[in-house]
Amino acid sequence: MIRCTLATILFSLLLISCGSDDKQDDSVVNELLGTWKTGCLDDSDEYTITTLEVKEKTINSQFTSYSTSSCENVLTSTPLESTYTLGEEATTILGNEIRNIDIMLQNGDVVIDIFKIEQGYLYFGEARDDILRADTIDFTSWFEKQY
Repeated sequence: MIRCTLATILFSLLLISCGSDDKQDDSVVNELLGTWKTGCLDDSDEYTITTLEVKEKTINSQFTSYSTSSCENVLTSTPLESTYTLGEEATTILGNEIRNIDIMLQNGDVVIDIFKIEQGYLYFGEARDDILRADTIDFTSWFEKQY
């Protein structure tokens, strides 16, 4: 009888702990879902706006190039669909709470990165020269949530 009760309690604790992780993941996913857009960015000889539509398992990106800084005359517009997987939460060496993300591109490449959402803005990690995951957030470039 005691063994059965102990097993029931342990199983219940296991279910409770799994349930709380799912809720935490759900809140991060819900915060990430939606449409995100950059401003008009100077990219050497042209200007670009990038739009991300984040769904439950995919990211639809639209890279649009313009000839002027007003981002009015479209030169090219390139769509890209990717899948993604959220990883663990962590804290950077500068104290920023981040989440790992792996983005699988159509050509089979995987972009390993980090992200942070703060006050309606989505930030990704600073680019690195090696192939390791970013360890700091790039606050000079952001996507704004579109409501």
